[in-house]
Amino acid sequence: MKNPLYQSFYHHLNIIRLRPTNVLGEKSICLLNTYLSGYETYAMIHNIDPIYPESPSFAEFDRFVKKRYNSEYSTLNWAYILYYHFNEDDEMAFDECFRLLDEFKAQETDLQFTTSSE
Repeated sequence: MKNPLYQSFYHHLNIIRLRPTNVLGEKSICLLNTYLSGYETYAMIHNIDPIYPESPSFAEFDRFVKKRYNSEYSTLNWAYILYYHFNEDDEMAFDECFRLLDEFKAQETDLQFTTSSE
Protein backbone atom coordinates (compact mmCIF):
# COMPACT_ATOMS: atom_id res chain seq x y z
CA MET A 1 0.00 0.00 0.00
CA LYS A 2 1.33 3.41 -0.92
CA ASN A 3 2.01 6.01 1.68
CA PRO A 4 -0.81 8.65 1.77
CA LEU A 5 1.73 11.50 1.52
CA TYR A 6 3.01 10.05 -1.75
CA GLN A 7 -0.53 9.74 -3.08
CA SER A 8 -1.49 13.22 -1.98
CA PHE A 9 1.63 14.74 -3.56
CA TYR A 10 0.81 13.28 -6.98
CA HIS A 11 -2.87 14.04 -6.45
CA HIS A 12 -1.90 17.64 -5.72
CA LEU A 13 0.23 17.78 -8.88
CA ASN A 14 -2.76 16.51 -10.83
CA ILE A 15 -4.90 19.34 -9.44
CA ILE A 16 -2.23 21.79 -10.61
CA ARG A 17 -2.25 20.12 -14.05
CA LEU A 18 -6.04 20.43 -14.33
CA ARG A 19 -6.38 23.91 -12.82
CA PRO A 20 -3.02 25.67 -12.92
CA THR A 21 -4.52 29.16 -12.71
CA ASN A 22 -6.28 28.30 -9.44
CA VAL A 23 -3.02 27.25 -7.78
CA LEU A 24 -0.26 29.12 -9.61
CA GLY A 25 -2.11 32.14 -11.03
CA GLU A 26 -1.27 31.10 -14.59
CA LYS A 27 -0.14 28.06 -16.56
CA SER A 28 3.61 28.42 -16.16
CA ILE A 29 6.53 26.02 -15.82
CA CYS A 30 8.47 28.73 -13.98
CA LEU A 31 5.70 29.24 -11.42
CA LEU A 32 5.34 25.47 -11.00
CA ASN A 33 9.06 25.22 -10.31
CA THR A 34 8.85 28.00 -7.72
CA TYR A 35 5.78 26.43 -6.11
CA LEU A 36 7.45 23.02 -5.80
CA SER A 37 10.63 24.59 -4.42
CA GLY A 38 8.51 26.26 -1.76
CA TYR A 39 6.79 22.95 -1.01
CA GLU A 40 10.15 21.24 -0.52
CA THR A 41 11.44 24.10 1.64
CA TYR A 42 8.33 23.96 3.83
CA ALA A 43 8.75 20.20 4.27
CA MET A 44 12.42 20.62 5.15
CA ILE A 45 11.75 23.39 7.71
CA HIS A 46 9.02 21.33 9.37
CA ASN A 47 11.07 18.13 9.38
CA ILE A 48 8.80 16.29 6.98
CA ASP A 49 11.26 13.75 5.67
CA PRO A 50 11.23 12.29 3.16
CA ILE A 51 8.91 14.48 1.14
CA TYR A 52 8.09 11.68 -1.29
CA PRO A 53 8.14 8.38 0.60
CA GLU A 54 8.11 5.25 -1.54
CA SER A 55 8.69 7.35 -4.64
CA PRO A 56 11.58 8.71 -6.62
CA SER A 57 12.54 12.20 -5.57
CA PHE A 58 12.24 15.17 -7.84
CA ALA A 59 16.02 14.91 -8.18
CA GLU A 60 15.30 11.68 -10.06
CA PHE A 61 12.78 13.51 -12.26
CA ASP A 62 15.45 16.14 -12.87
CA ARG A 63 17.86 13.44 -14.08
CA PHE A 64 15.11 11.91 -16.20
CA VAL A 65 14.42 15.23 -17.97
CA LYS A 66 18.11 15.99 -18.41
CA LYS A 67 18.68 12.60 -19.99
CA ARG A 68 15.65 12.99 -22.26
CA TYR A 69 16.89 16.34 -23.54
CA ASN A 70 20.58 15.37 -23.66
CA SER A 71 21.40 17.90 -20.95
CA GLU A 72 23.00 15.62 -18.35
CA TYR A 73 25.76 18.13 -17.67
CA SER A 74 23.56 21.19 -17.53
CA THR A 75 23.37 23.23 -14.35
CA LEU A 76 19.75 24.13 -15.20
CA ASN A 77 17.02 22.19 -13.45
CA TRP A 78 14.23 20.25 -15.15
CA ALA A 79 11.91 23.27 -15.36
CA TYR A 80 14.37 25.56 -17.08
CA ILE A 81 15.59 22.85 -19.44
CA LEU A 82 11.98 22.52 -20.63
CA TYR A 83 11.46 26.29 -20.62
CA TYR A 84 14.43 26.93 -22.88
CA HIS A 85 13.78 23.85 -25.03
CA PHE A 86 10.36 25.32 -25.86
CA ASN A 87 11.86 28.74 -26.63
CA GLU A 88 10.64 30.28 -23.39
CA ASP A 89 7.03 29.24 -24.03
CA ASP A 90 5.90 28.74 -20.44
CA GLU A 91 2.65 26.96 -21.33
CA MET A 92 4.19 24.48 -23.77
CA ALA A 93 6.92 23.67 -21.24
CA PHE A 94 4.24 23.22 -18.55
CA ASP A 95 2.33 20.74 -20.72
CA GLU A 96 5.53 18.85 -21.58
CA CYS A 97 6.43 18.67 -17.89
CA PHE A 98 3.25 16.77 -17.11
CA ARG A 99 3.60 14.52 -20.14
CA LEU A 100 7.12 13.64 -18.97
CA LEU A 101 5.93 13.24 -15.39
CA ASP A 102 3.38 10.65 -16.54
CA GLU A 103 6.10 8.83 -18.44
CA PHE A 104 8.46 9.05 -15.47
CA LYS A 105 5.88 7.69 -13.03
CA ALA A 106 5.00 4.83 -15.38
CA GLN A 107 8.67 3.95 -15.74
CA GLU A 108 9.18 4.01 -11.98
CA THR A 109 6.04 1.91 -11.40
CA ASP A 110 7.34 -0.65 -13.90
CA LEU A 111 10.70 -0.71 -12.10
CA GLN A 112 9.06 -1.12 -8.67
CA PHE A 113 6.83 -3.91 -9.96
CA THR A 114 9.76 -5.70 -11.58
CA THR A 115 11.88 -5.37 -8.43
CA SER A 116 9.12 -6.54 -6.07
CA SER A 117 8.18 -9.55 -8.20
CA GLU A 118 11.74 -10.91 -8.48
